[in-house]
Amino acid sequence: MHAVEESIHGIHSGLDVEINQLEDAEDAMLSFPFLDDEQARVPLRVNLESSADGLSVEVVAVRRGKDTATSNRFADDQRAQVNRRLAQGETVRLELQNGTETYDVIPALSWGRADDGTPTVTDVSVTDVQFS
Repeated sequence: MHAVEESIHGIHSGLDVEINQLEDAEDAMLSFPFLDDEQARVPLRVNLESSADGLSVEVVAVRRGKDTATSNRFADDQRAQVNRRLAQGETVRLELQNGTETYDVIPALSWGRADDGTPTVTDVSVTDVQFS
């Protein structure tokens, strides 16, 4: 019985950590300058860490919900275009503070499909932040 209580406590502690990470993170938007479509943007929760080595971006979550219903929806040809451009090393834009703070980033994207079959991004990691 004691092992079950420890296991439940561990799960509860892990959930508390995840909730705190989400609360501490800030809203951001991943946009694709080569796509002229407001729906082809990915709403995120991120943490930033800056040092002499540059800027590190930890993506905590891809945001979902009613305020994001018109984003993270890509046409099939747009997903293919994003995949080609990223494979060629092209950067995309990470926007914070409603676009007043922006960074050129190289992300790794995981794709899925919404209930209606529309391509969506299900997970993001930022592999590099480029400063020119």
